[in-house]
Amino acid sequence: MLNFMNIKTLLLIILFLLASGCTQKKSKYNRACEAGDTKSCLTLGNIEFKAGNLQAARTIYEKLCSARNTDGCFNLGLLEKQANNLDLSKKLMKEACISGMHKGCYQLGVLEEISKNIQLAKEFYDIACKGGVIEACHNLGLLYLNNKNLEQALNLFHNNCLKNNIASCFELGKIRYSEKNATEAKKLFIYSCNAKHYESCFYLGIYEDEANNREKARKFFNLACNNDFPKACLNLGLLEEKAGNKKIVDTLYSKACNANIQQGCYWLAMFKSDMQDNKGAKEIFKKLCLSEHQESCFNYALAEEKNNNFTVAKSFYKKACDNNYQKACIGLISMNFKTGKQFNDLEFHKIACNNKNKKSCFQLGIYEMVKNKHQEAIKYFQASIDTEPSETYFLIATLEHELGRLTVSKFYFAKACSLGHFLACGRLGFIEERLGNLKEASRLFNLACKSGIRNACLLLK
Repeated sequence: MLNFMNIKTLLLIILFLLASGCTQKKSKYNRACEAGDTKSCLTLGNIEFKAGNLQAARTIYEKLCSARNTDGCFNLGLLEKQANNLDLSKKLMKEACISGMHKGCYQLGVLEEISKNIQLAKEFYDIACKGGVIEACHNLGLLYLNNKNLEQALNLFHNNCLKNNIASCFELGKIRYSEKNATEAKKLFIYSCNAKHYESCFYLGIYEDEANNREKARKFFNLACNNDFPKACLNLGLLEEKAGNKKIVDTLYSKACNANIQQGCYWLAMFKSDMQDNKGAKEIFKKLCLSEHQESCFNYALAEEKNNNFTVAKSFYKKACDNNYQKACIGLISMNFKTGKQFNDLEFHKIACNNKNKKSCFQLGIYEMVKNKHQEAIKYFQASIDTEPSETYFLIATLEHELGRLTVSKFYFAKACSLGHFLACGRLGFIEERLGNLKEASRLFNLACKSGIRNACLLLK
């Protein structure tokens, strides 16, 4: 039996032989290249490139390109692109393209797209696509899709998918999914997922989740999450949280957060807050606030207010309020009221509101709301609807709900929801659920959930 030292010696011998073989191979191609064999020069350049010897590869490719060798110019163009020398790379790819190398036209299309020259990119992708470069057909399809030219995009993705281009099969699946053609979409996602296109696995998870097949959804989200598609970790975390598997939730939301998915960080902070990890939650809220996530500024201010750090709380409420996050404006006024400070310019706002200044009416509405004078607040909000319509409808609905006027509350929540206030959609869903309208409640929770309202996601059955 081989002992450890024998194994180590054997490995060293194998590595030596491999290195010797590689050196001999390079020497062979080097001699042939020096003798004028262009093919050997190109092979030698490729060996150097793969070994990471970029300067040696560059020297060989430059020599080939100077001798009008199209492959040499193309490979040199790739090196210049890698070095971010885009103008020089374009020049080299243009030479390759003019010489009839369709993959050169494709790379030229990529470079023009990077430079935001979309029309030129389309033209070069089209040449390459007609020359059989399926990646060019895919990119051309994406440009048509971005330009709302659905028919041409569909045609390119369909033809490419038939040629086993997985990315095109996925894009075709997304289009079918948006068209509510669930059967066709699922087939395409399964095909792409089986080919290790993990965003397709993520979409399969969404499909199964919406069909209430939670175990299948978990399987696909897990597959995508474990294969570097972190957005799936967020969805998997939500499923685990709903199932009560709290231990794994923090890890999954953290994965999404560490991949710079802002929603993942926010949900992680909210989860930590629910778990009474207030220190951890505050750290994340503060970091998100510095990235201009106003809801996090509000939550950080709220935490500081609870800790009686009123100066810090006020500054973060003000930051979010100045960026039109109205809950923070309410928080700021509420904190001032609780600490005995007078509402600034109260008389001024009353005079201005009487003179049809709707912003002043809105401010007065907040003031009366903080004082729990619901009827007065509603009166001022109704006079200010044109200022912040979705938020104003939401606030009126909230006050009407607290007064027990359910029908009126529903009306205003629906108005706010129709204007894109997704928290209002969630609140309306809650009312519909209480009234036994479960299908409508589910629709509203789903709408709010897709817009990042975590509590709505947790309420989805």
